[in-house]
Amino acid sequence: MPLLLCRRRRLLPLLLLLVAASHGDASDDTYDTSMCLQETTTCGDVSIRYPFYFSDKTGYINGSSNSYCGYPGLAIDCDDGKPILQLNGAEKYKVNYINVGSITNVSLVDQEVVDDSSGCPRVDHNETTTCGDVSIRYPFYFSDKTGYINGSSNSYCGYPGLAIDCDDGKPILQLNGAEKYKVNYINVGSITNVSLVDQEVVDDSSGCPRVDHNVTFAQGSWLFFPAGMSLDYLVFFLGCSFPNLFLPPENIDPITCSFIGLIGPSYVLPKDQVPPGNWSQFCKTFEVPVVKYQQMDPKGDAWRKGGYGQVLRQGFLLSVNDSRRPPNCTQCEESKGRCGFSQDGEFIGCLCPNGRVRSLRCSASDLTTGKPFVSRFALYLQRPKGVI
Repeated sequence: MPLLLCRRRRLLPLLLLLVAASHGDASDDTYDTSMCLQETTTCGDVSIRYPFYFSDKTGYINGSSNSYCGYPGLAIDCDDGKPILQLNGAEKYKVNYINVGSITNVSLVDQEVVDDSSGCPRVDHNETTTCGDVSIRYPFYFSDKTGYINGSSNSYCGYPGLAIDCDDGKPILQLNGAEKYKVNYINVGSITNVSLVDQEVVDDSSGCPRVDHNVTFAQGSWLFFPAGMSLDYLVFFLGCSFPNLFLPPENIDPITCSFIGLIGPSYVLPKDQVPPGNWSQFCKTFEVPVVKYQQMDPKGDAWRKGGYGQVLRQGFLLSVNDSRRPPNCTQCEESKGRCGFSQDGEFIGCLCPNGRVRSLRCSASDLTTGKPFVSRFALYLQRPKGVI
């Protein structure tokens, strides 16, 4: 059901963009200077200038087509004299004004509100916040967005175990409170899925990533491997030390990568191609889930030289187990509220759009008065790579 917003004053989202001055070395290439808004240009009655840019002002830069002069995600569509900014590549927001300075602000209002002629505008989508290029939304939440709910400190709006750390523009989810995984994407729907890849794989620069732990869940985790999902496993056999008179497995060769701190051959094999026998007891063994992939030859040179890393970087999928919701949380969400939990994972209140905390359900007045879930939000613009 859409959230109805009837009020005399429309609360406008405010984006805060931390913009740093940048400079770089010149090259011998040229570009169409009209791409850059070196002077303030208007769309309707709104002044547009760099680092924002018009979406139709793209061209070739250093041989790359459809390049632009501005910062990623700051494209403005000038639609019949109305400047439009898209968030998450989908939802459209009318730009009220842009203030460019040491901190650049852009004021937005939902296009559905602008276009409404009924006097009672509605918004039928949630605000989505990004970390890097990944969209984050309820039931996930940012780990630093906690507070007091019903007298309980460090409480949060979301499901237990779904805290996201936005670390230098990279969304990180911890499983079992320890191992870190980068979030590739989140799909929220009747079944909510999250794609993860091991942080050790992301950070690897050797071309031969290794994983030295299994994927484990905390007791009572809300995340699980979805049934019917195409899932494979890669098995790492690290630093094998075979005793005298014990032959290593036949018909396979160790990878050619050298891992720091390990002595002895190492193997990386698809689980269904692991040779039989008890040879693995002489290795450090770890299983890593991966999405179903086009088979590669684990005996081939490409695989043994680190080609298996391509499979690891695709990550794996987990689903959110909605059946773990306590009845109070289910009733809260049915009333258009969101579930608040304590640090102990206990449901402690129904968080309503107007800022009220109810014990069970939001009332009709909680949906139509006061402030919405997100009337203001901040994005911090990460300086593009190569810009200093």
